[in-house]
Amino acid sequence: MKQLNIEVPEGYEIDIVKSDLKAGGIVFKVVETKYPNNWVESEINSNREYAEAALALCQLIRLRDIYNDCIPIDWKDNASKYLIKIDFDKISYSSTECSSRVLAFHDIGQRSLFLKNFRSLIIIAIPLL
Repeated sequence: MKQLNIEVPEGYEIDIVKSDLKAGGIVFKVVETKYPNNWVESEINSNREYAEAALALCQLIRLRDIYNDCIPIDWKDNASKYLIKIDFDKISYSSTECSSRVLAFHDIGQRSLFLKNFRSLIIIAIPLL
């Protein structure tokens, strides 16, 4: 029996259904990227850093709401909003009228106190901010 080695191009695989080895016909198909259908299948679920960041982000969002007296930020008005954001993997802060960010506050005092009290939690959440 002869053995035939076939080098499959990167990003492709042999289409077993459409290939006819007896006739010598080999068909390649593009390898499809498999995206998870649920949280359990996701790779991020098995990555401890991202799991901890997700938990930290949930906690920060709830704490942000408490610091904002549970009054949502109105991104449609022109009032200043005071932000905590991540620039080049570093915590920074600014103000804006229209650029939406997760960690936004109604006044500079709330933002400053939040940053002082929860800097360590923000650092954990950096991969998702």
